[in-house]
Amino acid sequence: MSKTQIPAGGIGADAIDATKIADDAISEEHLDPTAITASTEKSTLVAADKFLIADSAASNAIKFVQQSNLGSGSLVKLTQANSLTDASVVNIDSIFSNIYSAYRFVGTFKPTNSSVNARFRWRASSSDLSVSQYYGSARGGYKNGSSVGEDDANEWTASHATIAENLNNNNYNALHLDMLLYPYNNGGVANIGSIDNASTFIFQSSYWRDASGERHEQLSGGYTYTQTTVPDGFALYPTAGDWDGYNYAVFGYKG
Repeated sequence: MSKTQIPAGGIGADAIDATKIADDAISEEHLDPTAITASTEKSTLVAADKFLIADSAASNAIKFVQQSNLGSGSLVKLTQANSLTDASVVNIDSIFSNIYSAYRFVGTFKPTNSSVNARFRWRASSSDLSVSQYYGSARGGYKNGSSVGEDDANEWTASHATIAENLNNNNYNALHLDMLLYPYNNGGVANIGSIDNASTFIFQSSYWRDASGERHEQLSGGYTYTQTTVPDGFALYPTAGDWDGYNYAVFGYKG
């Protein structure tokens, strides 16, 4: 059988489609690096992002693996944000999932006003969970020159949790937070059934208090929200004015 050779210039643009390419015909020598380097970069990964792999257990068949299944350790950064623009509330939504058993939140917040409290609420479907079922307390101490003392914050059947009181809006010490979050969940690794049908968090806060004579204060405590709505996020807000600026990160614990 005679063969006819078609010169490259004789093939019109877009004349060859997928039906003209044999299966397994394209290998690494036909791929240009710009297939990767010219693609849009994504700087923050989320659990559902996918990576291509050659599965050694299946004759190197091409498959994908999700970011949530990569061996990245038990503590995974889920989100991070900062702003110097006034905000009446910081909402962190759609952050919880079934693959994490607990969460770590660290942040710095500075209020525009003095003599304001900082409050916390769980959120679900972009709305605050504000039923009056927040219970908890915190104890701490303060220092003001030669004076030292104790202080506390507490709530019982409240629509929120108080995590700092009478904040000062000076420029040398904002509100610093470290929190462990255990949102109620009825599925996945965080589902522990009837032994804990509530959303709970434990926290430490450090800040300057606007009192009769400024003083530095720290609180440690915890709160429980007993309504069995599955939260997907949370909110932090001052009782008056705005947050003048903030910086935070949320991490998830696998397992």
